[in-house]
Amino acid sequence: MKRMSIEIYQSLRQDSEQLDAILAIKNKDYQTIDNFREWLVSVEDHLRRNNMEDFRRIAEIRGKLIASQVAFDRNVPKLKRQLRATSELLELSKNTMETIMEPIEVYYQKPRKIMKKMLMIADHEGLIQWNKELKFRDFVHALWRIFNRESLYKNYCIELLKKVTDEEAIMLLADEVKIYKK
Repeated sequence: MKRMSIEIYQSLRQDSEQLDAILAIKNKDYQTIDNFREWLVSVEDHLRRNNMEDFRRIAEIRGKLIASQVAFDRNVPKLKRQLRATSELLELSKNTMETIMEPIEVYYQKPRKIMKKMLMIADHEGLIQWNKELKFRDFVHALWRIFNRESLYKNYCIELLKKVTDEEAIMLLADEVKIYKK
């Protein structure tokens, strides 16, 4: 798998959460179909802009959705049939998003484990003490500088930076600190 930006991953995660929200209201009203169509266009565009071949699978689902609304004779398909077709395509979209996300999640598992290990050591050392006067962003950057400077964390940083960029490592650190603080 080619090197993947964490921003793309986070954006795809948000897209997946939006799909979950649409799935929660499926079969309720006609608006579900419109929301789903807008979601498909958005995700397809997002995948295409990031040179991910999976946009074709989303485009295929969008085509099926449009086909379910087209009249083959003089009668437009009833709303009930349209909602049933949309419901099936929603499930297919959910499976497709899981298929798209799986290799990306696997790609970021090792960097996350390294970051968690570094945070556990830092907590044991008493480095994770954030006060409310300090902006969270500044705290994360200061912690990252400590990780890069201290010999205890140096090997972890080297291993981490083989997988992700410096900026992505800071983003991972921010995510993990948020989780760790809870």
